[in-house]
Amino acid sequence: MAETYDRRPTAVLLVDPYNDFLSEGGKVWPRLEPVAGNVGLLDHLRSVVASARAVGVRVVFVPHRRWEPGDYET
Repeated sequence: MAETYDRRPTAVLLVDPYNDFLSEGGKVWPRLEPVAGNVGLLDHLRSVVASARAVGVRVVFVPHRRWEPGDYET
C-alpha cells in the first residue's frame, strides 16, 4: 500500500542544485556529465519537481553556501 502525506507540512527539498554542477557551461559540469547522463539525473530531478508541483507539494531550493572568489580555480 502506498503511503500518503499531508501536503501542508510536506516539501521536496533540493539541496545545492547549483548551475555549476547541473548545467552545460557550468564549471564542474564536464566532470559530472558522464555519470549524470548515465543515471538520467536531470530528467529525474525534473520529474520529481513536476510531480510535486502537480499535486500541490512545495518545492524548496536549499543553497548550502554561496560562491566565493577563488572557488573552482583549480
